[in-house]
Amino acid sequence: MWSPLGLVQGITEYGMVDTSPLRKFLTNFFKSHGEEYKRKVAFSAVNAADGNYEIFDESLGLNDKVNAVMSSAAIPFAFPSQHWEFEGSNLVAMDGGSVWNINLASAVQRCQEIVGEDESKITIDILDCGTSK
Repeated sequence: MWSPLGLVQGITEYGMVDTSPLRKFLTNFFKSHGEEYKRKVAFSAVNAADGNYEIFDESLGLNDKVNAVMSSAAIPFAFPSQHWEFEGSNLVAMDGGSVWNINLASAVQRCQEIVGEDESKITIDILDCGTSK
């Protein structure tokens, strides 16, 4: 939670929860794992300024990778939106699920870059942070 005022401070910070520990964890995680992915990835977020659905991939640099993950996880009102410059434009990014929940289409497209149109060669890993019920 935000310190020192908790949820009251969260209202002025554009999100109820302080996500700086997540940013620190992600930065350390990517640094300790060579800053490289072994697979193609697609993180998605919505640009709150214009409503465009943005998709980010493994080619991003360290800071942009962290921003992409943070943007994808920026659930409105709970976690702060992420403000950053991307490809020459200012991006105010929030959770991609606010427009399109689990974006399987982008995952399949990324796989097709490797295997072509033969979808039998595609395996998709999905990370769902929902309940087990």
